[in-house]
Amino acid sequence: MKASMAMSVLMLWQKKATSLAPSGMEELTLMASTRRTLRMEAAKAWKTEWAASTHGSSLRRLWKEPSKAPMQLYQGLQRAATSVLIQMQTGKIALASYPGTFNAMESTECSCGRGRQDIRHILLHCTNQAGLRMRHLTQGSRRELDYRAYLTRPDLVPKAVHFMLETGLLGQFQTLPTTYRVTTTDWRQPAA
Repeated sequence: MKASMAMSVLMLWQKKATSLAPSGMEELTLMASTRRTLRMEAAKAWKTEWAASTHGSSLRRLWKEPSKAPMQLYQGLQRAATSVLIQMQTGKIALASYPGTFNAMESTECSCGRGRQDIRHILLHCTNQAGLRMRHLTQGSRRELDYRAYLTRPDLVPKAVHFMLETGLLGQFQTLPTTYRVTTTDWRQPAA
């Protein structure tokens, strides 16, 4: 009721303003209104492009629509940890499955013999990493059965990154000290 009344008042005001304005005068648009419209159009274009793109299928498996929310996952992570997380989320990581897609490796199979060596396999199934998995991913909590949770939930991301670094599978990070902290805060301690 109030909304329709407000709309009526607005229409009357616009009629009155139009009748008082000199003919041929341009209608002024507020800069804030223009920015809001541009932002909405950009967001709509982003969603359309996201859905139609032939690239980024790994990210579409993690998030149905594009948003800025995933950026919060990177807050508080050290530079190397951020790099590992991006590689894990995009699937563009130095595990056998990715270089195998462009024949840079002879096989995409994991050395454990139980499947393709990709993020999902390493996080959930690789028998070579069972001990590390128990220590980092399931200690004190129930084990996630969906690998996507380890890449999208703020409470699990640091654990997954730390686990991936400790596997030693990523050669570019083998020079990190054993005392390397994934986050700028201790993620193992509950927030105060």
